[in-house]
Amino acid sequence: MKLDKIFVTLFVALAMAACSNDEEMITGGNQLPVDGKAAYMSLSLAMPKSSGTRAPGENHGTANEQKVNELYLVLFDASDICLETKILSATDYILNVGGADVTGYNGKAFKVPSATAKVLAVVNPSDKFKAACAVSASWSVINSVVEQTVKEVIGAAKDNFMMINAGNNVSPADGALVAANVKVVDGTTYVDATAAIAAAEGDRSVIHVDRVVAKVSLGVNASGVTVPAGVTCTFGNWALNVTNKSMFPYSEIIMPAGGSSGADYRIDPNYALAGFNVLQFNYLEIAADGSLPTDFSAMTDSKYCLENTMEANAQTQAQTTAAVVSAVYTPNSFTIGESWFRLLGVTYKTLADLQTVYTAAKSATTPDAAQQQVLDLCDQFYARMSAAATAQSKTIGADFAAITIAELDAITNGGEYSKPAAGETVGVEYFQKGVCYYNILIRHDDAITATMAHGKYGVVRNNWYTLTINSVKQPGTAWVPDKTDPTDPENPGEDNDDEEAYLSVNITINPWTTWSQGVDL
Repeated sequence: MKLDKIFVTLFVALAMAACSNDEEMITGGNQLPVDGKAAYMSLSLAMPKSSGTRAPGENHGTANEQKVNELYLVLFDASDICLETKILSATDYILNVGGADVTGYNGKAFKVPSATAKVLAVVNPSDKFKAACAVSASWSVINSVVEQTVKEVIGAAKDNFMMINAGNNVSPADGALVAANVKVVDGTTYVDATAAIAAAEGDRSVIHVDRVVAKVSLGVNASGVTVPAGVTCTFGNWALNVTNKSMFPYSEIIMPAGGSSGADYRIDPNYALAGFNVLQFNYLEIAADGSLPTDFSAMTDSKYCLENTMEANAQTQAQTTAAVVSAVYTPNSFTIGESWFRLLGVTYKTLADLQTVYTAAKSATTPDAAQQQVLDLCDQFYARMSAAATAQSKTIGADFAAITIAELDAITNGGEYSKPAAGETVGVEYFQKGVCYYNILIRHDDAITATMAHGKYGVVRNNWYTLTINSVKQPGTAWVPDKTDPTDPENPGEDNDDEEAYLSVNITINPWTTWSQGVDL
């Protein structure tokens, strides 16, 4: 896997005219009273991340992924208590994208409380995050777990990506809040507002921000996908499965042992294995009428999700974000687009072929164990398909021997109903018109190869994972993969101050951190 480090950066500097002793501070949000003692601040945050040895290139993302619709500043005192929030206009900061300043962003000075010791910059903040940023609230409270949908943090049109202080992977314990340099009009160092403003604008802060979502893309090898002799496999739409429902606005950085240089890993709200519950995640579900989730779309579409990380022993299939892709798989000598079946490891070209085996077992005076298993599994399959047909206002034959392939093929996403229930043995697998599904667990860092090693799997904010399918060895499942146990939601499944100051701001959008993952199915 190849990493191209990408960053989203903010340059924050402080400056503007002082207020009188009696004036109140005008802000874009909350405010504290002031004592009239003017102060000015300029904040610089050096790029906290390094591309290290894994970054031969960068990808800053699309114009929509870089767009700054609102810059929201949260100012804290030395005890990490919120003093004020501000919404900055384009004249209040300098915007730098990909190493170049964007025209129209002037970096003029503006006021902040002189007690300001630390600062948090948030681009395109969600409404839920802004609601948490109350004056006198501690940073720990503001940064509490919040349930968010992807739409709430990227916008309905995918042009309003929430970004927040990136932190420092060299010194993760430093956390999110950046130290602020306040220029106070004290009559000595800075005798008046003009001097303080000039000092602040000459000492502009730089804050790096990351997008709070991860990005995933899926494609096939440009040279073609390797398949078994005689087999054809054509890939269709895809979706993300097992995506997080909640996030920390800022998530703690950790650096797994043996990982790639500069490859951040983070701690999300359901990081630990203990307390796992399926209610913490979004899973792909087939609708009552058999239709696929609307999440499925063309492979040309990239998708976004909240970060989803886990401690080493929590790398389980029900807790790990995956890509699910549909395909039409046609075994050697089979007809493309026609349905086929599999039972107990044996592949059947037609329903009639399987029905012949069923009828023979049923005609036996005393079926042996193998025959009885065939009967039980075929009857089980029939019961499921009959229920599906009824739910879809359709009809099928009276029993397994009487059903027709036309009846089965008329059931919307019929293969889905051959999925075994929790604890059941896989029975008849119905590959309706050859359709199957592959589950691709997303690896965060391919440099981590040990079994269940920390940081191996997961999706991390501001990381772009590109998955490329290289080969196929066998068909996928006839149903959309579901790694949950509906009978046991605790089972995660199989292992994977008050005074005024002035702040002037520059903002730089860093590129996405990109990862490439080759996939053999």
